[in-house]
Amino acid sequence: TDITIDLDGVLEVTEQITVSAQGIKIKRGIFRDIPTQYKDFQDNPIRVLLQVDEVLKDGLPTIYTVEKIKNGKRIKIGEKDVFLQPGIYTYTIKYLTINQIGFFQDFDAVYFNGIGNSWAFPIDKAKVTLRLPEGVQILEYKCYTGEKKEIGENYKIKMTSNAIRFDNIHP
Repeated sequence: TDITIDLDGVLEVTEQITVSAQGIKIKRGIFRDIPTQYKDFQDNPIRVLLQVDEVLKDGLPTIYTVEKIKNGKRIKIGEKDVFLQPGIYTYTIKYLTINQIGFFQDFDAVYFNGIGNSWAFPIDKAKVTLRLPEGVQILEYKCYTGEKKEIGENYKIKMTSNAIRFDNIHP
């Protein structure tokens, strides 16, 4: 997942998801659930805007739909009547999202789930790169790994002047 934060607070997100489809659970494609409703630290409701710009399968445009789910949106990739041949597929999802940044008196903070929680399979490898606008300084960072609400720290960090990358590591 590659996330670029614009000066206006919009996150430009590109996710590349590679799967091994064997026709058992992945038959037509995949889906990606993105929360668009949550509560902040003071229990205030927050609504996140999501705009899907492009979806690719193996580098080519592919069929997708966006539907509402309980706390957000589901991007369903694939065609109802077309079954995938067994193999390795890479899906690319490009979207914009707004209201992922908390603005506080002394700092701003990005709150974003770069991988998602609704996967039916273990994730073998994950990388999330966060690119900040020029001149913005990273004061502190925190990343969590594991299931929803877990606070695992199985990752390593690579920082540059305006970007930080989190790579998961296996125990």
